[in-house]
Amino acid sequence: MLTKVQATAVAKYLVANGPGSSSGYLDHGCETAWELACDALVALGYGTEAPRGVRLLPSPVSPSVLPRWDDICCVVLSVAEQMCRIRLRHSWSGPDDETGPSSAHPETSVLLKLLGLTSHGVWTDAATVVLWRTAPDEVPPPTDEAFSAQVDRAITEMPDDIRDRIQSIHEEHQEPVVRDHLLDWTFFGGWRWGDGWVTDESGGYLMGIFHDPYAQKVRAAVIARLMKF
Repeated sequence: MLTKVQATAVAKYLVANGPGSSSGYLDHGCETAWELACDALVALGYGTEAPRGVRLLPSPVSPSVLPRWDDICCVVLSVAEQMCRIRLRHSWSGPDDETGPSSAHPETSVLLKLLGLTSHGVWTDAATVVLWRTAPDEVPPPTDEAFSAQVDRAITEMPDDIRDRIQSIHEEHQEPVVRDHLLDWTFFGGWRWGDGWVTDESGGYLMGIFHDPYAQKVRAAVIARLMKF
């Protein structure tokens, strides 16, 4: 779980690096990293929603429930990469490109260590799932067995309201792009690798971390199996 010390450090990092934040208003400019940063600052009690961004509060207000640790880590990595404060491996990276913890700027390196994403200059085991959600080429992929287990669990433990929502989406939306988008958001907003469907906030407040490639892959596998029946 995210600690208060980690939450404060993350919020200060986002504020310090956010575009226009010195004016008290952070404009996300429809950039994914900054959209996530705005959502995080609201969830951390450092701002309120505003048109196309977030208005920073003069003094932070502690939320009743902090965001999930893994969701916040996804935000930090997205922002750090957007700001060129770290390089992560992607399909377009060259074989000799330096990526990972050794490429992080000092301020970012300190935060990654505080969050438990790095230790002794390398990614921790806990960082693996976070990286699958942000830069899956940075670490080895899950095994086929592990992936199948997540799909099985997502089906067998699916709450009734989620099952009903999926059914409604299929009945009401015939356009594949629209349908897949809505189904993706069903998983972004309620499913996590390793935890399955999250139905309470015991592990922290769920943030809608979009562009999560493994949530999309599990969603596709789950829907393919459900629609057979």
